[in-house]
Amino acid sequence: MIENQNPEEIVSSPPAKKKSKKGWIIGAVVVIALIAIGLFLKNKSSETNADGTYPQVEALFSAPAYDKIPQDYKVYIYNYLSNSGYLDGTYFMTKIPDRAKRVFAFGDFTDDGKENSDLAIILEKNDFKSSKLVVFNDKGELLFVEDYDYDLPVINSFNTGAKIFLQENKLIPAPVSGLIIQKESSKYVVLYDKKSKKFSSYYQYTDDDSRVADEEYDEGGEYTESEGETEISTPAVEVQKPKTEVIEKKSPSVETEKSSVPEVKVEVKDEISL
Repeated sequence: MIENQNPEEIVSSPPAKKKSKKGWIIGAVVVIALIAIGLFLKNKSSETNADGTYPQVEALFSAPAYDKIPQDYKVYIYNYLSNSGYLDGTYFMTKIPDRAKRVFAFGDFTDDGKENSDLAIILEKNDFKSSKLVVFNDKGELLFVEDYDYDLPVINSFNTGAKIFLQENKLIPAPVSGLIIQKESSKYVVLYDKKSKKFSSYYQYTDDDSRVADEEYDEGGEYTESEGETEISTPAVEVQKPKTEVIEKKSPSVETEKSSVPEVKVEVKDEISL
């Protein structure tokens, strides 16, 4: 069959071009360079200080109070800021040493039996007026996030059994550990509800709330005096009574002087008549 074919009809494929050694060398150099850059960046990101800390992480925690936060939790905070796009300064840990003492707290906020395994922090916004509450567990997983617009609270933790206000103005033992959120003019607790499986905030009543509750608001837009204030003002009226008594005491003295004069005159008349 092949012998009968016309030689012109047989199409021969072109011979394969051999790659030059120069091309192979260039390709190898490029690959090696990319690998080297990748290793450099990886080593740079995992570079540690002499004490085993990460410089780029430690840069976020400049205040001495942050030394109480373990390194792995600092990494959790750094990763949260990085993954959320906040490393540009949108949110940050406060740089004020005195405030830094009150912007993080440990506790067992989900009541899983791991004491002080959860970490709550307050991140400040770059407007220096607003903030964000973030709660992590010991694995760095997010448990709760809440924004506070135009407020820079401080926080603290409390243990199970601490007396708090929940649904009414009555102190009861806390069913689980929680957080106290102290704002400029109010106080809240953040507590995990095992029934609803979520965190909730509860307002905490103060002595000022009790006093305001006793006041009555009139139509003129001003608070009227409460009963307690009325009782306090009563002695001011009683103080005026001694003035009246003094006047009354003077009256008899005047009458006595007047009566004594006739008595003298009578005695004189009697002597003359005799």
